[in-house]
Amino acid sequence: MSYIKFSESLNSLLSILDLSANRLAKAINVDSSLVNRWVNGKRIPGYGSTYIPSIAEYFAKNIINSMQIQRLDELFLRVCGNHEFTDDPKEKTAKILMESQGNSIECKRKESKEIKQAINRDQAHSVPLSNEDKIILSPESIFSTAVILLEIAASQKYGNNQTLYLTYNNDLNIADRDLIDGFRNALLKVLNNGWNVILILRLDNNIKRTIELIKFSRPLIRTGRFKPYYINKYDTSAPGKENITIPEIGVLSCFSTKTNSEINCAFYFRNKIAIEVFKNYYEVLLPNYAQPLIHHYADEKSLDFSHYLTKSEENIGNRFLYKYSVSILALPEDVYLKLLKKNTQMMSC
Repeated sequence: MSYIKFSESLNSLLSILDLSANRLAKAINVDSSLVNRWVNGKRIPGYGSTYIPSIAEYFAKNIINSMQIQRLDELFLRVCGNHEFTDDPKEKTAKILMESQGNSIECKRKESKEIKQAINRDQAHSVPLSNEDKIILSPESIFSTAVILLEIAASQKYGNNQTLYLTYNNDLNIADRDLIDGFRNALLKVLNNGWNVILILRLDNNIKRTIELIKFSRPLIRTGRFKPYYINKYDTSAPGKENITIPEIGVLSCFSTKTNSEINCAFYFRNKIAIEVFKNYYEVLLPNYAQPLIHHYADEKSLDFSHYLTKSEENIGNRFLYKYSVSILALPEDVYLKLLKKNTQMMSC
């Protein structure tokens, strides 16, 4: 009996039965990308999932000769030992997969614990980067890489209430609307797959920037899992930098080498400790230096909403009431002056 991971057992079974990952995916009615991640060790079915019984049943049906049975028995003895030996091919296959599943899950837990210990260690140390880490040198490539990371997140779940973090500190000045739309569509897929998305942004008096943000965010907010925050201490958010942190998947740390703060470079990390460091940073930043941009009040909380509205009105600054049709809006002074100027220009025409 030896320590064998789930990916190794699955690859061995596919080889013994001369089956492909695509055929297995079709047989158990899952996306082929999920099976490929199992095969490559990127994912592990969780305890209690229905995948392993389905895989075992499909494999058992494809055993057609004594040579396959012999090789299956050899794999069983390597993974489980002879104390659990059984003659039922389906049960034998299921035990192989469940034993190696447990090995992989425990290995991942141990690895995660070691990562946290390394981060919290007092003495100075360094960690080598992974082979996938790199520097990206164009805005378009940065957006494309961001979409790839989001699509990975959209295709898999890592547990309840998993959260990824985005920042919006700068005017991105991306003229290609397809890039923006592709990024938003990827975010929607992530949200619809059960992830929470926290957007940490810098507020300013640039009305155009604010309107663009509202247009971009509207379909995301409807999911109920898109949560914008604003920084209330601006020295904590470095201008010229943006970040996407997706726990257990990757990080894009973006910055500018130009005077106009246009993002044109990024560090791309798949190193697990690097990802954990960025995640820990945002878990500290949010409760200490940020406030929710949107507050939701259910019907039964109408009194709380009234108190919050009253408090907000006391701090809104100079404003004017503007009546449009049957509605009345409270406009900041600079917005009201721009509106008057625009109406005057229209009347003069």
